[in-house]
Amino acid sequence: MPATIADITADDVQDWVRAQETGQLDPDDPETWLRRATRPKSIANRHGLLSAIVQASVEADPPPQPVPDKVRPYLHDIGT
Repeated sequence: MPATIADITADDVQDWVRAQETGQLDPDDPETWLRRATRPKSIANRHGLLSAIVQASVEADPPPQPVPDKVRPYLHDIGT
């Protein structure tokens, strides 16, 4: 069963923002970035887009249904 927008928590969003702020170094080569740190303006833009998507989902008819934890994607892997 695919995950839905209803599965996103405030902690997920906070983790996603923090991952963008710090970036991610390659564990095999500490001098290489897997994902570079993102500029604050870009993070704010992405956060605004996420907010609009969540708001549209809240207002959707019918509302999305939650998915069990075992199939949840990790938000920090999406869009960074």
